Amino acid sequence: TKGSRAWVALSDRVADALDDRAGSRAFGQITPAGGYVFHRHGRPLHPKSVLDRFHLLCDKAGVPRIALHDLRHLAASFALAAGTPLPVV
Repeated sequence: TKGSRAWVALSDRVADALDDRAGSRAFGQITPAGGYVFHRHGRPLHPKSVLDRFHLLCDKAGVPRIALHDLRHLAASFALAAGTPLPVV
């Protein structure tokens, strides 16, 4: 959202992939992205819809439901366990 815009450091490779995804041509087909990386028919995803889908996938996978924000902590834990330096994480 406009109120949540913030700077995030990304590699050139990741930035290019996100730009491609947000463009009018993604995954080999024309998509009405409207500049959004994650969208449905060119409109931003509703947070509740994302959470509902995430919970459905958790249920199907047989894993406990967690908050989406907790995935950041999980990713950081995996990165640290793999030896990634803390400043990088």
